[in-house]
Amino acid sequence: MRQNNQLTFKTLRPASSQDEEANFLCQDVLGNSLKKTDENYIRVAGFLDGKMCATAMLIRQENLFKMQNVAVTPEMQNKGVGSMLLKFCEELVWEKGVAAIYCHARDYAGRSAVNFFLKNEYFCRGGEFEEDGIANQLMIKLLALDGDES
Repeated sequence: MRQNNQLTFKTLRPASSQDEEANFLCQDVLGNSLKKTDENYIRVAGFLDGKMCATAMLIRQENLFKMQNVAVTPEMQNKGVGSMLLKFCEELVWEKGVAAIYCHARDYAGRSAVNFFLKNEYFCRGGEFEEDGIANQLMIKLLALDGDES
């Protein structure tokens, strides 16, 4: 568990009540039905004063992690919470010995997820592609380059 100001981040136990709460948060924010593509996922969540306000899911895929279902409650958006959530996920991935993280970014509710990830030092790889009938962009971040002083 890590704390930044009043915001606390932690990993959640799969199939726990908080894991289900994170699923509902994603559905409310992203407006879609979620599919757990792998039972070996790591769910992370951010809490402000004990109330869940952010979540993401990490799935290990050989030598990198896929991040999906990134969501922040509307009242906490544009306050740096999403960026802190990404940083927590990146540190967790790095601690597991993996130096890259990626996601499929899509625009929703008039907001550009691509711009959000670019702001957080992810880069686009390839062109747009369609997933579940929605245009997506592959975004990746090489963690070994982030702050590496060797």
